[in-house]
Amino acid sequence: GSVCAMIESVLRASGFKTGLYTSPHLFRFNERFRINGREIPDPVLAQLIADAETAAQSLSTRPATFFEISTAMAFEYFKREKVDYAVIETGMGGRWDATNVIQPVLSVITRIDIDHTEYLGADIEQIAREKAGIIKSGAPVVCGPMPVEAEAVIYQEARGKKVPILGSDEAVFFECLK
Repeated sequence: GSVCAMIESVLRASGFKTGLYTSPHLFRFNERFRINGREIPDPVLAQLIADAETAAQSLSTRPATFFEISTAMAFEYFKREKVDYAVIETGMGGRWDATNVIQPVLSVITRIDIDHTEYLGADIEQIAREKAGIIKSGAPVVCGPMPVEAEAVIYQEARGKKVPILGSDEAVFFECLK
């Protein structure tokens, strides 16, 4: 979430209209959906929820999860608001994540550790392989610091998709101005 918030703030400060989707929310559901730093207004959220419920009821597959519906709402909200850039935080991350239906301009993979093992795999390599599923042809990747086993999997996936990949220490730098 913090990486997404930083990327969104840089884009907004550069004059772009931004959408930011994060999860989970801390206080209010509205905070998951932001346009130019502002939470979605209650009436707009209520309409999106109603629209999402109607769409979800028409599914002939398994019922949609809360996260899948929330993600669809974010995509619809950003489309309606015609954002220049939508910054999207994944859920658990990976190839089966509800957010993974988009074609990004950039993918960022932060530190991978042992988590969500019931869904992502039992060890670092398996989890990294699942999380590397967000890498798409045509979209460069920034990779945060992580265990070497995970990094090897991420870099291999990027090479396989023929996309440039940078470690965060190569992609992000700062200089103190005084």
